[in-house]
Amino acid sequence: MSPYAVNENLRANIQWNVGLTIVQLRHAQQAKGRARSGYYKSAFMIGASIVEALVHTLLLREIGEDGTVKTGAKEIYECSPLPRSFYRSPDEGLVIAKRRDEIISIRRNTDFVVLNRACFAKGLFTKKFFDAVEAIRTTRNKIHIQGLQYVDRSYTQHDVEKTGRIMNELLGRLNF
Repeated sequence: MSPYAVNENLRANIQWNVGLTIVQLRHAQQAKGRARSGYYKSAFMIGASIVEALVHTLLLREIGEDGTVKTGAKEIYECSPLPRSFYRSPDEGLVIAKRRDEIISIRRNTDFVVLNRACFAKGLFTKKFFDAVEAIRTTRNKIHIQGLQYVDRSYTQHDVEKTGRIMNELLGRLNF
């Protein structure tokens, strides 16, 4: 598939998802009480997925489709266990291993945190913009409700507007 087709598919997906966001915002305007937060949450999650896709696209444009980036983390490889005399507990174990910079292929890895950090490391994002995208990412991760200690009804129109501003900035950078 040509890069042009991918951009057209992405453009069509963004248009569709923006339309879904508008529907959620209209429902939020009509809802009363805590129900309103649910519509804002839906709109926010849709917007966050658009932001993530745009961050991925921006990075791909910078480093190429076959590009790689260092994640800032280390990966361990070629592990060899040490003899038991080096540790006390039978439940423990010690190994000698090699460490190297973790390098990932952007085409195969669309992990939002990695993409965001890579854009910052490449100078595509200022610290302020990185922090704004990171705030969207961390809020978006509340979709994993199994880790929440409360019923999350905290979404507001302001959250959706912040996501929209970041989305517009990225669309402008990509000339979409």
